[in-house]
Amino acid sequence: MASLVSKGAADKGTANTTGARHEDDNKVTTTPDKTVKEIPGKGRGLVARVDIATGTRILCEKPLLTVQPMAPSEVERAVAAKLKLLPKTEQRQFLSLHNHYPGRYPLSGIGGVYATASLINHSCVPNAHHSWNRGTGRETVHAIRDISAGDEITIAYDRGGPLLGFQCECAGGCLFTSSSSSAAAALLLQASDSRRLRLRRLDDSTGDAGLMARNPGKSLRLCRALLRDLADEFGPGNALLARTCYDAFQVCVAHGDLARAAVFARRMYEARVVCEGEDSPDTQRAAALASDPAGHAIFKAFGSAWQTPRDAVRPPEQDEARFNKWLFQE
Repeated sequence: MASLVSKGAADKGTANTTGARHEDDNKVTTTPDKTVKEIPGKGRGLVARVDIATGTRILCEKPLLTVQPMAPSEVERAVAAKLKLLPKTEQRQFLSLHNHYPGRYPLSGIGGVYATASLINHSCVPNAHHSWNRGTGRETVHAIRDISAGDEITIAYDRGGPLLGFQCECAGGCLFTSSSSSAAAALLLQASDSRRLRLRRLDDSTGDAGLMARNPGKSLRLCRALLRDLADEFGPGNALLARTCYDAFQVCVAHGDLARAAVFARRMYEARVVCEGEDSPDTQRAAALASDPAGHAIFKAFGSAWQTPRDAVRPPEQDEARFNKWLFQE
């Protein structure tokens, strides 16, 4: 249960990665660090009241209701039945949220609905990341870059405008129109679009188990290229970093290389701490793999040609050029 979209994410300090703030009362209220405001052209949105550092947990919220994946017509009935069981105040909160998917089955895209998290608007260059913590049964939102007081808090729904149910004209430039951007901006947007298409292709390739088995060196080079493009497009705070590091980890561990696998697992852990917090089961799993990469199920699954002990000598990580050359076997 990871989705908070459909029933309205858009309505038309110091770092704290674990977070103790729980929005258990399901009330949309102003807190010391955030407030709900009208955003021009978007309706309601969440705005920072203070400077929020990268890695800070902004929100930890129980859903008003959740539904499991099912046919659109069944979702309508399931949501309607659950809605009737909610207290009147929560029913009003649900009904006040904007629906991005009007039509025959206006509730069919729902995975989970939240009084506050569902108000967070989309950006193609988000400053926050949302994820479902299956251990606590709550949706969490973390800052993935520094957010200044007065800035809107945004997350990424999906790149494609038609899938969003609205046209995005955010800083990432999902949609370019002559009325909203200059010629120079258009070139930047075209470069971004090209980069994102390349990211999608690379992302598909890095998870190819057949390529990992046949040509692990190429797999690792693809991971390297993907990590570079992710940094160019999104900066250091991005959830895809964790997944790409995991792909690189699997390449190494499947061929017996514990030294490099441990490095990629640690980087995966660091990325997940920023995006999900220390209490995320996936963060905890990454920490365990960093300590004991040989504990992974595919250790030496493709042989031991790269066999290297976890504590093998390697260049100092401070020497980034030499270290990366060693890490990616270049």
